[in-house]
Amino acid sequence: VHLWYAHTSISVWLLTQVPHGVTPYGDRGWPEFEKAVSGMVNPADSVLDMGMLRPSWGSWGQVLQDCKARPFPPMAPDAFATELLRKAFAEGADRELLARRYGEAFRGAIGSAETLKYAALRWGDREAIRVAKLLPLCEACKELELQQNDISNRGAKAIQMSLSQCPELERLALWGNCISPENQETLLQAWLQAGKPAVGLELGDQRKPVHQVEIVTSSSGMANAGLGPLSPKQVGSPRKNSMPISPAAARRSADELAALQMAELGARQAAFEARLHVAINRIFFFFFEK
Repeated sequence: VHLWYAHTSISVWLLTQVPHGVTPYGDRGWPEFEKAVSGMVNPADSVLDMGMLRPSWGSWGQVLQDCKARPFPPMAPDAFATELLRKAFAEGADRELLARRYGEAFRGAIGSAETLKYAALRWGDREAIRVAKLLPLCEACKELELQQNDISNRGAKAIQMSLSQCPELERLALWGNCISPENQETLLQAWLQAGKPAVGLELGDQRKPVHQVEIVTSSSGMANAGLGPLSPKQVGSPRKNSMPISPAAARRSADELAALQMAELGARQAAFEARLHVAINRIFFFFFEK
């Protein structure tokens, strides 16, 4: 059963909304298994959380916008087996079965993969630390792509500590993150000490760390903060030092964000249609070209 959910040509729809009185989706063992396995190697736009779909949807682009499931680093098999102990099963024997099947899927999709692609997923230090814990289990991994995320010094240090435990790794892409020059130098020294090729560590240009923002949505919250609608406020920044954001600037930011989202949706929809076209052609040739 794990082969279906872990296959890169399969689209997975997660039915996370359940009728009243039914055990919640997140508390059940089988849905947890299906979600975990489907997120191992599938493209981000092929796993959709249909429970996030708004009743007023009218196009496939809106479905992709609402329902794209956020990807997370896969769990190690022992960690997943522990997680299953907290889940409900109609048959207790299924818990051991799914733990075994997950281990098989992990070894086939992650443990034996030569390239792990986790670029541009908005991952931060928490996700980087999870990836670092996986590296000793990635026995065949030669390339790890983590570029264009939000990884800062803490996540970089966790990866640095695991370099020697992944002997096959020869390329690590971390450009476009938020790693300081000092930690870049430390990472480079650890990379070289682990016997890795200098050209394999791709640090490139780094960004400034991403600061947390507080989005004020209630009228009382906006009144207390002295902000207009759609105006972000940095968490912990004193009122006296903050610069007021004009409604026009807020609208411009919202319009720019909407344009970026529409461009991303268009690209994902085009990729989905291309995969669908390939799948239809395969079915056609299978049945009619024999």
